Amino acid sequence: MHQLAGSSTPKDGPAEDDPGLPAAFQPVLDKLDPFPACLQTPLFDVVAYNRAYRFLVTDMDLIPPGERNCAVQFFTDPDWRSRYVDGDLVAARMVARMRTEIGTELGAAAAAGIVDDLRERSEEFARLWARHDVLPELYEAKRLASPLVGQLQLNFVSTHVPGTGHRMTVMTPADEPTAGRLARML
Repeated sequence: MHQLAGSSTPKDGPAEDDPGLPAAFQPVLDKLDPFPACLQTPLFDVVAYNRAYRFLVTDMDLIPPGERNCAVQFFTDPDWRSRYVDGDLVAARMVARMRTEIGTELGAAAAAGIVDDLRERSEEFARLWARHDVLPELYEAKRLASPLVGQLQLNFVSTHVPGTGHRMTVMTPADEPTAGRLARML
């Protein structure tokens, strides 16, 4: 309840991830190229990804593993944010998804640290968090401006990994120009 109200809670920290989980999913992710795909925690920590995802927004390999959180990057790195054509819409939806996730048993433990950090570092995040919006996961198209191949229109589809809270997200082209650009990106 403290988290839903937006107040600080003790930072117990997330349970340790099973190190075998990314290793088990990596071959699946790799087979999905040229479609960007990743394995994420409920609060947007990227724990595994394929080559197409690696270069989608930036070179993910250049971001230290402990900082590979899409929400943190989105709200604190102007270059990352600039890759989203509809940034304001993505921001509102991302915060609402985070608020939805912290209401779950698996999302609650990790939420306090990420939310408190983002509220301090991003005025926009703090404002959106204060709205108390929640949003179930949507199957939606997003427009991204890839630094390598230009504008992409991608359908985002996520599959939950039972018992972990993680989700595997696969991005497929929403139009033919995007399909061609994804092929060129690799």
